[in-house]
Amino acid sequence: MPHSKILIILTSICLLVLFHVQDTSVSAAQENGGSGIRLRAARHADFVRIVVSAEEGLIKGSSASLDSNMVIKIDIRSVATAAGKGKNGLFVQTDKGTLKEGVTVELLKSVSLAVKDSILSVSVPNVRDIKVLKLQSPSRMVIDAFFTAAPRDETGQSAALKALADQVAFRTFVIDAGHGGFDYGIRGTHFVEKDFTLNFSRDLAGILARSGRDAVLTRKTDLVMTLAERISVANRKMPDIFIVFHVSSTKVPAVYVLPDRTEDGGAILGQKKREISKNIAEAIAKGIEKEFSISVVRVSLPLPLLMRSRVPAVIVELPNPDDFGYDKKNRDRMLSAVIKGLSAGTRDDRQPAPAQRTEVKAELKSEVKTGVPPAARPATKTDTKTEKTPEQKRDTKDGNNTEGMKE
Repeated sequence: MPHSKILIILTSICLLVLFHVQDTSVSAAQENGGSGIRLRAARHADFVRIVVSAEEGLIKGSSASLDSNMVIKIDIRSVATAAGKGKNGLFVQTDKGTLKEGVTVELLKSVSLAVKDSILSVSVPNVRDIKVLKLQSPSRMVIDAFFTAAPRDETGQSAALKALADQVAFRTFVIDAGHGGFDYGIRGTHFVEKDFTLNFSRDLAGILARSGRDAVLTRKTDLVMTLAERISVANRKMPDIFIVFHVSSTKVPAVYVLPDRTEDGGAILGQKKREISKNIAEAIAKGIEKEFSISVVRVSLPLPLLMRSRVPAVIVELPNPDDFGYDKKNRDRMLSAVIKGLSAGTRDDRQPAPAQRTEVKAELKSEVKTGVPPAARPATKTDTKTEKTPEQKRDTKDGNNTEGMKE
C-alpha cells in the first residue's frame, strides 16, 4: 500500500478518536444536568484554528466575529440559555480544564481565552481577519484566525511597547490606514502602500488595545473606503485623537495638521481641536527624529480630512520602505516613536507646539485644492494611478472630493 494512503488512513483514525473524546466530554456535562461546549485551538503557518463543539441546535444559534479591538468574540448565549434549564449550568471545556467565568486561560502560546456574560473572548496577536464555518457530524463551529506574523509572547520589545502605551493619557483612538482595495497608493519595489499602512495601523491598534485603550480601525482588511466614510467613522466614534497613516514618496517622513487660517486668510474654527492636533503631531515628529536621527517635515494645510473631522486629527506620512529599512527592529522602533509621541503630546507638562510650516513647496500648496499630498499622486516611478470609480467622479464633479488625503 502506498505511503500516502497509509498516512490518510492514520489521519482519519486520529480525527475519529479526537471527535469521540470531544463528544464524550460534552455529553458528560449534559448528563450532569447542564449544557456543555468543547473549545480547542491549534496553530498553523499563518492562522490559528479554533473549534467550538456542542449540540447541533446550540451551534446553529452561536456566532463569531472580530470586534473593533481585534479580539474574537464567540457568542454562546444560546448555549447559556439551554444551560439555564439544567441544574449545573454551562460547561466550557478546554484542554486546560473547565473554564470559569472571569478567568483567562492560555489555549496556546500567546493565544488566550476568557468568558464573560456568555461571550467567549479569544485573543490572537496580530490577527487581521477571521473565517467562520459551521459544520456537522459532529456539530461544530470552526474559526480560522489569520494573523500577519507568528503569535509570540509579550516579552522583550513587545512588552516594552505595551509599557509605553500604558503612559498615554488618551483612552480612545480611531486609526486610519490609507488606501485599500483597488486603491493601491504607492507601489514600491518591496511594498504596496495600502498593505503597509494597514499592517502598521493594526500593530499600533493592537498595542493600544492590550494596554486597555479603545483603538478602532477604519478598515480591518483590504477594502476601498472613501474619504467621507473614513471621516464618518471618526465623527461617529468621537475619539480623543484621529490618526491617519500614509507613506511618503521619499525617506523623509511628514506630519500634517490644520493651519490657523486658510490660504486666503479665513479663520479656521476649532482652536482646541487644532491645539491638541498640533501638540500630538509635534510630539510624534520629535519622537521619530530622536529615535532615528532624521528630520520630519511639519506641514499645516486645510486638507479635507482634517477640515471635516470633528475631533483632533493628525496625518502621519511614514518613511518610504524602499528607502528606509523596516526590519523587525526598525518597525518596532517606529511604533515606539509614535507611541512616545502620543504619550508626550498628551502630558500636562508638555511645551506648546511650534507653528507648523505654512510656506511649503509649490507641490504642497496644490494640496489645498486637490486634498492630496505629494505621496498620493503618481509622481514617482514606483507610483501608479488608480482609476476613479463612477461614485468618486460624481463626488469630484459636485465639488465633494471623496479622494481626500490620498484616498
